[in-house]
Amino acid sequence: MRFDMISFNFWESALVVCFLLVYYTWPIILILDAFTLYRIKKCIQDKKYWRASFLIFAAVLMSGTLIFLLMIWIKSYG
Repeated sequence: MRFDMISFNFWESALVVCFLLVYYTWPIILILDAFTLYRIKKCIQDKKYWRASFLIFAAVLMSGTLIFLLMIWIKSYG
């Protein structure tokens, strides 16, 4: 009796690792995203626009990742 193993090449393995990393750390990403949005609001109130622009970029990356995962989740269960 022979069992066939699923073989992954390097990029498929890297994609699976990245997906699992984001999948299991989404609560931490959500907390960091909320804190980043709070810091953006604080920087705009203090008129530190240069720092706020970098924080906006970071918030977009974090929020985009979470929105992408939500879309995948809805698509798989919907």
